[in-house]
Amino acid sequence: MGGDRPRAGVRPAAAVPDLATAEEWCREAVERFPDGMLLVEDGVVIHVNATLETMSGWNRTDLVGHPLETLVPEAVRVRHTGLRRGYARAPRSRAMGEGLHLSLQRADGVLVPVEIALAPLVVAGRRMTIATVRDVTTRRAEEDQRARLALILDLVPDSVVVVHHATGRIEAVNRAATTLLGYPTEELRGMSTTELTPPDDVDRGPVLCTDGHDLHPQRLLTRAGEVVDCEVHASRLPGAEGEVLVNVVRDVRSRLALERRLRESEQAQQRLALLEERQRIARELHDTVIQDVIGVGMELSAEVDRATDHERQQRDLDRITRLEEVTRNLRRAIFELRGSARRGSAVREVTDLVAEASRVLGHVPSVTFAGALDGLPPELVDDVLAALREALSNTARHAGAARTEVSLTVTEDGVTLVVDDDGVGPAGVEHPGDGLGNLEERARRHGGTVEVGPSPQDGTRVRWACPLPAPTSG
Repeated sequence: MGGDRPRAGVRPAAAVPDLATAEEWCREAVERFPDGMLLVEDGVVIHVNATLETMSGWNRTDLVGHPLETLVPEAVRVRHTGLRRGYARAPRSRAMGEGLHLSLQRADGVLVPVEIALAPLVVAGRRMTIATVRDVTTRRAEEDQRARLALILDLVPDSVVVVHHATGRIEAVNRAATTLLGYPTEELRGMSTTELTPPDDVDRGPVLCTDGHDLHPQRLLTRAGEVVDCEVHASRLPGAEGEVLVNVVRDVRSRLALERRLRESEQAQQRLALLEERQRIARELHDTVIQDVIGVGMELSAEVDRATDHERQQRDLDRITRLEEVTRNLRRAIFELRGSARRGSAVREVTDLVAEASRVLGHVPSVTFAGALDGLPPELVDDVLAALREALSNTARHAGAARTEVSLTVTEDGVTLVVDDDGVGPAGVEHPGDGLGNLEERARRHGGTVEVGPSPQDGTRVRWACPLPAPTSG
């Protein structure tokens, strides 16, 4: 049936070894196996292959018929005997590895790192164990080297991220990198660097893939979604599977914050120096120039009293009137030059400012307070005082008022400053100047508004209001 020709893919029967030669085939296969092999019965070696002879430095004649513990390090031979007997009572197949660190003791006493697979075997009713032994000296040395390198990298305070140059995937990280990025080591290994790239920086390409020895700024996206400002130094090195980029990453958020605080401190010092200079100029004007003008006026007044010429008296009176106008203008300039120097609580500062303005206005404004003024943030108090100063200056310049009322109220909704006068009113001011723009600018920075209109006293009302800033956590 079907003829004598063999089917395709089926070897002729003559090529298959018969039972007479099968044992020879098996012996040859075991002998040439790249791993060491030995057969053990009741703890005694009954067969080894050539590979195990080379690995152990023993001749097979020195091993066959001797206890298996000949190949076991002396320090653990007693313990191994107990483990071997336990295995004999419940034999099972055991694959190589399984988290065990094993060693074989050579004939010269040198220990060789090995992995051993075990399998129970029954031949002609005899219970034996076949062991396959693999020399892992090279691999264990590489693992130890990697472990030492990882230990060293974990001591580095900066983050180290090793990226495969061709694929952009992370191969290794140190402990600092896991802390910075918020991912465990297992998740970072194999991760694409695109997952660490902030959405706003996608157009620049993935992070940690820029070759170059110079420090360059980069921003990294953490697991929590936070964007971290960093400086990166990258070096391209050969790796086991192609070139890698070793990125040394430094978190510079604290440094940038310190630099920002230093800049703000320098600006504050500059503002303080400017304020002190303005105060000095104001004092000079008040203590010298105004006193000199007043002295000249008093001399003219004395001459007016003594003069008998009517035209000369009128001329001197006109000069005295002009000097009084000059004095008022100087006082107003001094008032504005003194700015918003901080002297104490908000209530005290408002009271002092109004008292100072009375010299320019020619009358003392009334002041009313409501709410917790001293709980306001300093920057908001600065702008409230500046707005009040601007409103009172405008009243002195344009209103010609005989009465001014100041009201400052703080509620949970915000701060409201109202300045009323009984002067000419907003319609009577021909050249209001930049005062309103200054008021609006100071209100706008706090999300507030300014309203200027008629007051109940038939003069002008300035209402400056803004919400309170949201409380900060922590």
